[in-house]
Amino acid sequence: MGVLRRILIAACLVPGLLSQTASGLQTTESPTVPPAAAGPQDAGKPPAAQTGTPVWRLQAGDSFEVLSQLTRRTLISFPDQEPVPLETTDEQLLRYTAETVSTAGDVVFVVEVRGARRSVSGQASRSWKASVGDLQKLKDFRLRVQVDPEGRTTLLPGDNYSNSLQRLASGDDSYAKFLQVAIPEELLAAWFERPFWLPRRDMVQPDMAEFTVNFLENAGPFGLLRCEAVLKLQTQPAKPESSDQTPVTTLQITGSPRYLQLPLNAAAVSPAEKISLPLKDLKINSASLTGSVLPANRSASARPPFDRILTQLSAQGTISLPQSSAASAGQSELPFELQQRHQIQVTGFSFAENRREQQLRPPVLPAEPQ
Repeated sequence: MGVLRRILIAACLVPGLLSQTASGLQTTESPTVPPAAAGPQDAGKPPAAQTGTPVWRLQAGDSFEVLSQLTRRTLISFPDQEPVPLETTDEQLLRYTAETVSTAGDVVFVVEVRGARRSVSGQASRSWKASVGDLQKLKDFRLRVQVDPEGRTTLLPGDNYSNSLQRLASGDDSYAKFLQVAIPEELLAAWFERPFWLPRRDMVQPDMAEFTVNFLENAGPFGLLRCEAVLKLQTQPAKPESSDQTPVTTLQITGSPRYLQLPLNAAAVSPAEKISLPLKDLKINSASLTGSVLPANRSASARPPFDRILTQLSAQGTISLPQSSAASAGQSELPFELQQRHQIQVTGFSFAENRREQQLRPPVLPAEPQ
């Protein structure tokens, strides 16, 4: 059972969010940019933004909150045994505050973890159960990211990335080096980028063309899943029993992620080699991505321009065991399935034209399940 638990831990690594401070930034507001004439859209790309227009035309001091809920379920099949499940749910209340806006339209956000919680069920090890309390310590942690007018997100230059991983490793230098390979900088930035998949307020129109966004997710200590996810407008009639018969408009998300083996840098040592794992290799043979974006119904130019973004990832593959572990498991390769559901939901906002805080939903994490 000890080997089994370590396999489950390796297959279900879920990194957290960490703090970082920065100084020397001056707050400026971007100049007003007159709208340009609309032009034809490039296939597979969002409508072109005006040069120098920040996402959602934000100003310094604007802020919004989202509740992030990530549920990951892993099922590993052993010979002559029922499949062994492990399920984790991470909930984080994140606040994005526009700290600076450049004349080029780049916005520097301070992302603050205002609440965090993890629940674990299934065949969980002691270390996983201990991590429930560790995640709660992320409260009030901060990180700075930069978002360009197209919604592309990067970490600020400097030690932002390395310090974040050091905090995640709780000061363990060896584990921090493992995380540096298992969690490339672009993956860390991708977690914060999702609210900006719709970089303009008025993108959702009846005649809008489908477009693509970058989807990147970790797949344990051996690789990443990546694809260009397609967002396509879909309008459905309201349910007959609904009092509101207005058609329901959503953006449907589809994609076929491909598996990228780590390390991405050929000169680096693989994550599995940096810590003791009872795994020889992990391969994902197939994966699919579905989901939806529910546009904001507050107004035609609401910010953020969505109420909810939901992605559902499904993957199947095999875990290869070294000879020492294969003897205990009964075979050298074990099939596994990964099901992941990630939803971010807008809970509140505050903007320049009305500095009063507006809460759409209670700014707290849901009550603990009984």
